[in-house]
Amino acid sequence: MPITNTMFHNRALFTLAALILLLAALAVPALADGDIGLVRVTSSPGGAFVYIDDIYRGTTSAQGQSATIEVTSDMQHTLRVSKQGLQDFATTFSVGPGELNDLTANLPPATQTSIFATIAVQSVPGGAEVYIDGINHGTTPTEPGSYLSQDVIVGKHIVSVQLNGYVTYSTTVQLVSGERKNIVANLNQDRPDGSIQVRTTPDGATVTLDGSDSRIAPVTFANVDVGTHTIVATRDGYQSVSRTVQVTAGQAAQVDLTLNRIGPSYGAARIQSVPSGADIYLDGLYQGSTPVTIGNIGTGSHTVLLRRAGYQEYSTSIQVSADVTTELRPTLTALPPTAGSVDVISYPSGASLYLDGVYYGQTRSWDAIDLPNIAPGDHACRLSLSGYYDYVTTVTVTSGRTTNLIATLKDLPTANPSGQVAVVSAPSGAGVYIDNVYRGITPLTVRDVPRNSHTLLIRMAGYQDWTTSIQVVEGETAQVSATLAQIGKPTTTVGTTVITTAPTTVAPTATTAAPTTARSGMVEGLALAGLALAGLLVARTRR
Repeated sequence: MPITNTMFHNRALFTLAALILLLAALAVPALADGDIGLVRVTSSPGGAFVYIDDIYRGTTSAQGQSATIEVTSDMQHTLRVSKQGLQDFATTFSVGPGELNDLTANLPPATQTSIFATIAVQSVPGGAEVYIDGINHGTTPTEPGSYLSQDVIVGKHIVSVQLNGYVTYSTTVQLVSGERKNIVANLNQDRPDGSIQVRTTPDGATVTLDGSDSRIAPVTFANVDVGTHTIVATRDGYQSVSRTVQVTAGQAAQVDLTLNRIGPSYGAARIQSVPSGADIYLDGLYQGSTPVTIGNIGTGSHTVLLRRAGYQEYSTSIQVSADVTTELRPTLTALPPTAGSVDVISYPSGASLYLDGVYYGQTRSWDAIDLPNIAPGDHACRLSLSGYYDYVTTVTVTSGRTTNLIATLKDLPTANPSGQVAVVSAPSGAGVYIDNVYRGITPLTVRDVPRNSHTLLIRMAGYQDWTTSIQVVEGETAQVSATLAQIGKPTTTVGTTVITTAPTTVAPTATTAAPTTARSGMVEGLALAGLALAGLLVARTRR
């Protein structure tokens, strides 16, 4: 009879332990975002670029593992892993809500043999910078009849010649094995441009032209290229304002901007999309990619634009109320097969992007910039960043496909070594201060930060201040991610600062933030209780 009681007691313990462990396992995915799954990529070798649905999502580490990447659950995705000199790895996958899918990519050596030809460039006048496929190869000789020669792989190449005060010369050449192509660039000194005069109410706002040239209003931007440009005005305590401006040769465009104070009434917006990963523009200002929460939004009507490669732009208006989070979750429509898309990443980030002379925004450290609905064919692309030579190339767009461009900019000689600081926050829309000087709102890339240690402060109404110390290294980007704690709620503040070393090969600095799955104390308690009971049962059975 005692044996029977012991067996019964052991079975009861077994059943109770299994039930507790099962409840703990079921509780974890219940806490995760029902529309989001996670994927992690391991490549051999490491240092490979990771693309999901033709969107760049980061680079695997030297050990081969990527950060954890958010994707839309319960739908088919494509994965491509690429590294220079190796064959691409490609596959399809899907992941359930709250699940983590580990994928392995083995990249064998490329089998194609490189065959070389030569491009020789002469310019009139001499001393001009020569770019081949966007890479600077030096200056043309000043001696008449002399050429700058460069060996290249056979095929099609874009050659650009630039000299201050002259119109950029650009041509496309097709080379076969052993061929030498001589190019004579006769540069035209006439360069049509105009100007932009900006006034703000109140005065003293920071006005930025095409994301690169920042000055204090009232201000006149002279020698601005003819075409479409974007003006953004920001000031501490005020809502930022964005405006598109058309510049005509020989004329001055007048821009008057009124900034409205933030609060005391403000709300937030939680914006998602199907599929995720769409760039978000709120009232013309970039706010990150879906899914994201944007805080510190003034009450009233606001315009939302979603832009994702391979899909049509989505535009709507949302109504924001005080102390309320407005939800938006549209389903994007795939582009018709008559159009294509372009994804652009630059190293370093923060470069102003122009396609066919139209400004499309700045490249970012944490995401590619998406250009959907681009007509098929060749398009002139230019990336411009203070302290670096312009990157000029031609992008070929194919119907129904996304063209990926990764550009490494060559830095100009400088006597003032500096780096960049790229800041993101959750929620976005927070004010950024470096050494107590206001620099803009998140997400934000601050360029020309002197090489040294600096104090970074992130501030948003209704949230606790977030501060840290950052070390800026010459030619590198200090990446900062901050999760803000709401005042009155016991939320843990999490921040990560990463110093990104300049790559020796063509590689982006864009990173994908690793999401964390919150697990409550109840789940951990259930799991520990189950393990404890199982251990107790084992100990009893050994007696």
